[in-house]
Amino acid sequence: MFFNNRLLQDWGVTLHHIIVLICFIYSIWTSYATAIVCVALLVEVNGVFLHARKLMQIFQFSFEHKIYVLNKYINLITFVIFRGGPISRVFYEFAYKCPAFNLPLRGVFIFLTVAMACINVILFWRLCKSDVLLTSRRKYVKENS
Repeated sequence: MFFNNRLLQDWGVTLHHIIVLICFIYSIWTSYATAIVCVALLVEVNGVFLHARKLMQIFQFSFEHKIYVLNKYINLITFVIFRGGPISRVFYEFAYKCPAFNLPLRGVFIFLTVAMACINVILFWRLCKSDVLLTSRRKYVKENS
């Protein structure tokens, strides 16, 4: 099948990066909400470690490899700091500090921010499940084999 899950994931990631780039360029060009966009870009810091994790899986690094373990913990820490912090700050800005936005526009941005927060909670759970819970289960199975 041409449109398999992997292809859709790749297009999703590409589309995500294109949208981030367009929003950032538009914000800089119009000088509108630049501070909020810069805070939102902090979310992309964690992307470095997520991509490194995926590359290590592609190159078949062992889950117990020192670099993989180090990246795993840095990934979890940066996920909380650079995704949770900026998303909550952007929500606060849209909800309480953006008088230039009219109420319907503010509602749309708040809805999108809450949706992004929910998506990131799900992503964090999946990351914890695959890197923390499955790793401990792999160790348990390996030790008892």
